[in-house]
Amino acid sequence: MSMNCLEMKNQLAELVFESRPLSEEVRKHVAGCAECAAELAELQATWKMLDEWQAPEPSTFFDAKLYARLRDEQSTAPAGFFERVKAWLLYSNNLQMRPVAAGAMAAGGAVGAAAAVGAPLPSPAFFIFILFYFIYLF
Repeated sequence: MSMNCLEMKNQLAELVFESRPLSEEVRKHVAGCAECAAELAELQATWKMLDEWQAPEPSTFFDAKLYARLRDEQSTAPAGFFERVKAWLLYSNNLQMRPVAAGAMAAGGAVGAAAAVGAPLPSPAFFIFILFYFIYLF
């Protein structure tokens, strides 16, 4: 069974990463394919450079500067209302938004059902009740 270049490229990174010896099939393909041989050489060179790389030592005052910045951030006034809402919507786990979404879907379903049968639309108090009911449930 012959290996094509696509299959080879999918396996090369895994072979180099796990430092496994190349199988006979892989060796034959690399010997006959210049593109795959170049890819293998590049991957091996990259891993060799990563093995030789040393992380730089932090400066002697790194901890002191970090703690000073943390104290400054804690002592600053909180962001404005809209910035806090934006951060909450973007970075929270949105568990708090599930009741609101459930209430909105229930209210939308009620409006859709009323419109489908030709009944008058429910009052706004109904929508507020549904919203608070789902918030209470969750």
